[in-house]
Formats: sequence, C-alpha cells, structure tokens
Amino acid sequence: MPEGKDLSSVRTVIGTGGAFSKLSSGNEILERVIRNRIKNRMVPDESAQIITDRNYVMSSLGVLSKNHPEDALKILLENLNIEL
Repeated sequence: MPEGKDLSSVRTVIGTGGAFSKLSSGNEILERVIRNRIKNRMVPDESAQIITDRNYVMSSLGVLSKNHPEDALKILLENLNIEL
C-alpha cells in the first residue's frame, strides 16, 4: 500500500543534494524511481522532466532570495538551464 504524498501530478523533478550534484548517475537514479512507477503510482510518470542541481546551489539560493529574490531566481534558472 502506498505511503506519503501523492506526487503523480508533478511535471518536473529536481534532484538536489550530494548524490545528485556529485554522482554522474544522479539523473539515472531519478529515472529508475519513475520507471518503477508500477510498484508505486504515487510518483510522477515518465513524462516528468528531470533536472539536476549539479552545482548544489538551491539551498544557498533560499537564503539569498530573502534579500535578493530577483538575483536568486536568475542564478537558479541559469543553474538548472531553464528558460522562461
């Protein structure tokens, strides 16, 4: 029986932290979780975009955003290769 939050409607998964910023297989780990969706239908489906915080900046950007939200957003988007 599934436990936790239902993430099945999530369209973008962002991997952040040591495993995703340092290991070359960070995206593969997330892809495996999504591919094994048959076991747990509460995870995003295969159409979800996977992005990795390779430089591990997301945690520090939270602090920066308190006083410089525009700068923090710009750095975040550049780091994740996201265009708005």
